[in-house]
Amino acid sequence: MISPGYLEGPNEDLNFMETCAHEFGHDVLFAEAGLVWSWGHEGTSTIFGNTNAFTPAVPPNPQPINLMWYHVGGDFTNYYNR
Repeated sequence: MISPGYLEGPNEDLNFMETCAHEFGHDVLFAEAGLVWSWGHEGTSTIFGNTNAFTPAVPPNPQPINLMWYHVGGDFTNYYNR
């Protein structure tokens, strides 16, 4: 039995690696620029994780995705290949 909250399928390892990179990024941002920049996802969310006026849409393929930014809507196809 798989524990609730874990993904199954071909992207489960990729999702885990993306989450790890994002969470590690918080430590890097905190050390470089402080709590608000880290918890605010480089200005793309509030420190409580809500979107704000600066929250961008997901960039279209093939543009890279900043793993630290929050995104709204947009094209998530080919997400892990960017």
